[in-house]
Amino acid sequence: MTTPPTPARMCDDHPGQTWIYCGPCRADALVSGNPEAVIAWHARRQVDELAERVPARFAHATATVPGVRAWLDRWHRDPADCPSLLLVGPVGVGKTWQAFGAVREAVTGPNSTSWMAVGAADLYASVRPRDGRDSESLMEQYRDVGLLLLDDLGTANRSEWVEEITYRVIGARYDAMRPCIFTSNIAPTQVSEALGERIGSRLAETCMTVVMDGADRRREVRA
Repeated sequence: MTTPPTPARMCDDHPGQTWIYCGPCRADALVSGNPEAVIAWHARRQVDELAERVPARFAHATATVPGVRAWLDRWHRDPADCPSLLLVGPVGVGKTWQAFGAVREAVTGPNSTSWMAVGAADLYASVRPRDGRDSESLMEQYRDVGLLLLDDLGTANRSEWVEEITYRVIGARYDAMRPCIFTSNIAPTQVSEALGERIGSRLAETCMTVVMDGADRRREVRA
């Protein structure tokens, strides 16, 4: 699971402006004297961008778990004061579905922001040094995007390099107070052991933790 490691789509007509909430485009629309048309215009753009970037399997994901709904309530009240969200539980209980459901709701409406979603394995692969790849530019995107969904945190074999990359992303977002949505199979009591004390401490301080349980839904569907 990954979305392209790029920031929000930019306006074709106004460089430096996001496509969804382009100030000059909005000003042009307001001149028409029809505020409702402006609102509808932005809503259509939000839906179009989600359709382009959310993986097909999660195109209709919705957040239904009470803890995830509680996080969304915080986001709707004030994104600047919203904590991160950590979804933990065994394989197949629907963590990624709930995470994308939260993203789809959080980035539409008046509190829209730039966002990215990436699996932990893809994150490490994308920033591994290689010829022709600007790893630091990718790191900046992971650190600076408005909302980051990091799926399957803690599944990679632990090493000094993996821990350092994880810390660089989470630590920078912690310092800037930018929220994340994490999913992980790690038990809440084992986060520091699995990811390191520096990361575990920051997650403990900044995350609303939602524990999900149940049977593996993929196997149930197969049956």
